[in-house]
Amino acid sequence: MAEDEPFIRALLAAPDDQTARLVYADWLDDRRDPRAEYLRLSARLAELPLGSDKRQTARERMLALQNGLPSWWLAAVGFSAVSHEPNPVRVEYAAQALKRPAAYTDLFDYEITMHAAAISAAGCIAFLESRSKWNGGYQDIRYDLRLRDPASKRGAVCELYTHNPYFGCDVQFFEWYGDAALLIYQEKRSVQVCRFGFDNRPAYRAAGRIWRLYGRVLAFRDPGVTHVCRLSLPNLEELTPLSESAARERDIWPE
Repeated sequence: MAEDEPFIRALLAAPDDQTARLVYADWLDDRRDPRAEYLRLSARLAELPLGSDKRQTARERMLALQNGLPSWWLAAVGFSAVSHEPNPVRVEYAAQALKRPAAYTDLFDYEITMHAAAISAAGCIAFLESRSKWNGGYQDIRYDLRLRDPASKRGAVCELYTHNPYFGCDVQFFEWYGDAALLIYQEKRSVQVCRFGFDNRPAYRAAGRIWRLYGRVLAFRDPGVTHVCRLSLPNLEELTPLSESAARERDIWPE
């Protein structure tokens, strides 16, 4: 277990507890860890009034700091993110850790391809893979979301929801939140948010095609819509929608 895991678990359990956030920042400061500045800025951001110029300054500094901080840690403490392509370095790391190729053909002539991966602080691996084979003019294909814990040998798998897997699965975001992996992806008809843990019970919520993560809140909308819907992460609880003006005032309007 990492030394700071109790602090991270405390923030996952109570993401709005600014005292816990600052206690963790003090602990990091004592170890000259640069993550402390990010935590202090996030706590300050929560206290600044809406519309304040200082909010924008703090947010810009946090965005700059994100580039040098571990993605799994940012997901745990809350950060800002938009849709991005899967990181091929993660895929290669996951394949090596699992002692298998990222792409291969199995004994039944199915092509197995790892498309995206996420690594937790504890070294657990989440990965999305497809299994496909052409039978005449028909493609037999499915997408599986898999979890592996190399230390305990635990594993979990679920077939990812898609209206028609032939049209693919476009991964837009993939990170661990504590003991569960969170995947945002575009399937044929919609953008889906999936939370999946070692309990083997995936949870899904539909989202809009335009989205952005703001701390522990996913804000989303569809083109032409004048309000924004929100989900809290990682529990996928629906929050009250906001008008465009209210969302812009809170700096959470997804462009």
